[in-house]
Amino acid sequence: MNGQATHDDTDWLTGYAQKYDYTIGLRRRDWAWEFLRRNEAFSKEAYANYHIVQRSMSCIANSIVLHLYERCPLAEIWGLKYYPNPDEPAPRADVYWLSGWDPAFVSMFVTSRKAEEKDEMKAVIDGCQIDVLRDPHGTEHLLTRGEFSSAQSICTGKSLLHAKEPVKVILDPRGPGRMQRALDAYKLAEDILHRGPFKWTERTKRFRNALICLDVKAAGLSLRDAAEIIYGNERVSSDWANQKSLRDLVRGFYRTGQRLSDHGYRGLLQGGRLDVFEVGSE
Repeated sequence: MNGQATHDDTDWLTGYAQKYDYTIGLRRRDWAWEFLRRNEAFSKEAYANYHIVQRSMSCIANSIVLHLYERCPLAEIWGLKYYPNPDEPAPRADVYWLSGWDPAFVSMFVTSRKAEEKDEMKAVIDGCQIDVLRDPHGTEHLLTRGEFSSAQSICTGKSLLHAKEPVKVILDPRGPGRMQRALDAYKLAEDILHRGPFKWTERTKRFRNALICLDVKAAGLSLRDAAEIIYGNERVSSDWANQKSLRDLVRGFYRTGQRLSDHGYRGLLQGGRLDVFEVGSE
């Protein structure tokens, strides 16, 4: 896989823990989804309702069109346009946040492209998965997914889905702060196309460990089991009974996960201070 995580601590990051390597390059919107999909109340609702979106092939190469014919008020309570499949991890999941929830939205304008003009979207398509959600108002939402992160755009102007008319997508020229929005959009594109290598930070490790603890507890196992996945059997066998600090650290990961999956994912998504959601540190 391109962009494999690089590990400074491969002695303990082995086995089951490596299944979480995909989280190393996640952005806030993706982390928010990872914690939300582990919320038991949300997942029950999502399993019962995620099929309401109809899917079809798009005129954009290798992409899907999602058709949402009616609003989904229950999903909107969670900040989503509809319920994605909670089994799908970020960034593979079709996660379309409400515009008021994700401040990193980019407004794009779709216009006709002359035959001699370069098709800049093709370069993005070649490096990313691009899908389109058409909501009940006919508004098109563009979901761009790289290997490790995703981004969402709202499109105005012409439809992206006219097979017979070439179009181009540009930054929406309307409104104040266009230069800053252009800079933000450029950085966003760099993030999505970036394939690594990545390195774990203390924060991304802590969030990953929180996910491990949530999953282990959901499976009916103990936090000691989670500690063995995170730190390895040898360290846990020698330290768990005698080192309260290790037990407290793992409990802190679990409480962080609970806090983020319950309500904190919204603050995480919306740019809140990350240390507010964290309990425990290495």
